[in-house]
Amino acid sequence: MPTRSRRSSSTKTAPSARRTGKISRRLAAILWLSTIPQSWSQAETPKDDYASFTQQLESLKSDFHVPGVAVEVVNGVDSKSSRILFQAYLGDQDVESGQAVTAETLFPLASLTKVYSAVLLADLAEEGRLGLTDPVTRWLPASGLNDNVQVQHLLSHTSQGIPGERFYYSFRFGLLTAVAQKVGGKPFGELLRERVLQPLGLSDTYLYQPGTLSEPVRKRLATPHGFDGRSEAMDHEFGVSASAGLVATPRDVIRFGQALLRNDLLTGRSWARLTSAYKPGLPYGLGIFVQEVAGHQILWAYGQYDGFAGLWVIVPARQLQMIALANNNLLSDAARLINGDVSGSPLMLAFLETFLSEPGHVLPSETQRAKADLMTSVFLARFDEVHFEAAQDALALLLPTRSDWEERGDLNVMHAVMFLKTVAFHRELRLRENWDSELESLGKRLLAEQPDNPYAHYYLAELYAAADKPALAAGHYRAIVDAENFSTHWYTREAQSWLASHPNR
Repeated sequence: MPTRSRRSSSTKTAPSARRTGKISRRLAAILWLSTIPQSWSQAETPKDDYASFTQQLESLKSDFHVPGVAVEVVNGVDSKSSRILFQAYLGDQDVESGQAVTAETLFPLASLTKVYSAVLLADLAEEGRLGLTDPVTRWLPASGLNDNVQVQHLLSHTSQGIPGERFYYSFRFGLLTAVAQKVGGKPFGELLRERVLQPLGLSDTYLYQPGTLSEPVRKRLATPHGFDGRSEAMDHEFGVSASAGLVATPRDVIRFGQALLRNDLLTGRSWARLTSAYKPGLPYGLGIFVQEVAGHQILWAYGQYDGFAGLWVIVPARQLQMIALANNNLLSDAARLINGDVSGSPLMLAFLETFLSEPGHVLPSETQRAKADLMTSVFLARFDEVHFEAAQDALALLLPTRSDWEERGDLNVMHAVMFLKTVAFHRELRLRENWDSELESLGKRLLAEQPDNPYAHYYLAELYAAADKPALAAGHYRAIVDAENFSTHWYTREAQSWLASHPNR
């Protein structure tokens, strides 16, 4: 395959030479796609019996009231060795019409789009048209950010607080829309299509906007559904940005991952930069999560609209990918993936147990399973008492003693227990314990590690407010409102509202 000469950061290659290299690389990608076997465009029966995985998938679909879900697991990156290990298309693309999910169903990718956007920005950077270390204000002087915030900080979700230091998943990623447009001289969607989708032959990936979706394509689009005690169809949230805005079939997402693993569009150096933790200990690279789970280095991304969810997992060392797309959001929302820990997802644990169980690698532990059960049950506890009780069982299994709280407690646990307490209050249900002292200790430990963490401040503030300790609550609410270099978010508005209603605190 034609390759582009790797250049050091101190060596500049003439723009014409860079373009020639890119054209060769993209041509090679298109030629490779023309050799894909027919089975890639048709449904294929998996060659192994993954009955347990199918059963777990069907159970998750039922538990989360998902109308329709599509899952594919593929091994390999080239036409000769690629193998579909598993595929399942369950339920309805549209409940009202009874149209079934198939391999041709299109799902909005939501935040999975961020990976495509990161590749686009890296592609522009390889050509020398922008630097990932450029201050955002170079391209967006009116952004309101200070000059210390760089393009790479937006890509890595490290722009808030001290830039480059802490991971806080942030809607500031969306500013990259305007950055790319300023650099590329075209609307963001056109740049994505011309520089990523077309060169890689992603013919079943489209911009999520009515004007670019033909009627035959729109008929393949899954209908979004919400669940609040019962499932209801919702309206589409059309729009294209760096944060979200693509729709695709599961198979086309897999093709995109394979092209990245082959370095079809980016050099290996750029791909390595995107897929390395931005800073040791952080769960994110540039546009994609990076995490070690059960002894495997995992790349992953998730998507979540009000009516859609997606989980995409890549195990580079095994050339293994899983993509799961669904037409409600509960598969993503319940696992609290925004905090950067995919092991809280029961779907991820099922994938590990099924496709990565081998000597030398640790399977998900009882602790991980209990944590995933806790996250799931807590989320569903607002709908029925069975899950309310199950959540308390999972918590007792995960954290039976105070020392376990100190060892295993994290932000997701704090969120889950606070949510469970809120459910108990609103539904007038009795908790077996209140866990207040454990939550207080956990919150203080989290803030000792990250003094500006808005979520830890918010959970502690809520804990103190509920315990009628307004002075302590006020201190944490003020820490949220007064934090430097944090964009206004839901927790800011909640803190401002509480402080406004307690003016003497």
